[in-house]
Amino acid sequence: MKDVSYIELENRKLDRIYFVVHCISNNVEFKDNNGSVNTRLIYTMIGMDLSGNKKYICSFFEDEYKKPSDWYSLFQKIKSRGLDKILYFVAPDNEQLKKVIEPNFEGVEVFDDYNGLIDKIKKYCISKEYEKFMMYIKKIYISKTIEENQMAIDEFIEINKDNQFILDIVSTSFEKSKDVYKYDYELRRSIYLFYFIKAVKRKIKIKMNEKNYIMSKDEFVADIFNILMHMEKYSKWHKNDVKKALNLVYETKRDMIKCYL
Repeated sequence: MKDVSYIELENRKLDRIYFVVHCISNNVEFKDNNGSVNTRLIYTMIGMDLSGNKKYICSFFEDEYKKPSDWYSLFQKIKSRGLDKILYFVAPDNEQLKKVIEPNFEGVEVFDDYNGLIDKIKKYCISKEYEKFMMYIKKIYISKTIEENQMAIDEFIEINKDNQFILDIVSTSFEKSKDVYKYDYELRRSIYLFYFIKAVKRKIKIKMNEKNYIMSKDEFVADIFNILMHMEKYSKWHKNDVKKALNLVYETKRDMIKCYL
């Protein structure tokens, strides 16, 4: 990790406000002190500031948190590093985690992360199908109109009419997807960061496949931090989109935002 230790990274000061925080999930093979290798789910929080810069916040194993108070303590630790306000939070399918976001960050708006849905579908299709399904999921959440959302849902159902188990996996999520259409298209694009998050998850998966397993969270953090640093260096195109989105919400969130400018 380029001149930054794991301890320094997990405790360094954070920006006071983030436009959006993504909590992405990855399954990793973990080798414990007894030599046993097991699959563990690890979450990583990535924050995007009001200028569109994306920064690593923290990583943690899901199984380290057993009850809501554990999750609450985690967010309190994050706040102790200087983070005071989050406008939007894209959360994984973890109800205990979701319950403590708003109590810690008043006024935050929580979006469901569709990447968990994509990961579930991936188990039941070949690579070519997966890429096609992923683009349907994008259309369902980030189309310009709710009519296009419904068209994408209908098309997905039609091509999977003989795969009822896949339709059962997505049915509830597809219905809930309509809720995000109360938000402007440009805003949804900047919140969901489809291609950026897709690339981060893909690069993590490649790196984990190269290793076969990891032996510590420190090792995982070193890898994802360097991935994010590299991607941020060569990925600037989206910043104009973030400016458009910020202007869209500024009138309704002016008092919340302006003290951080």
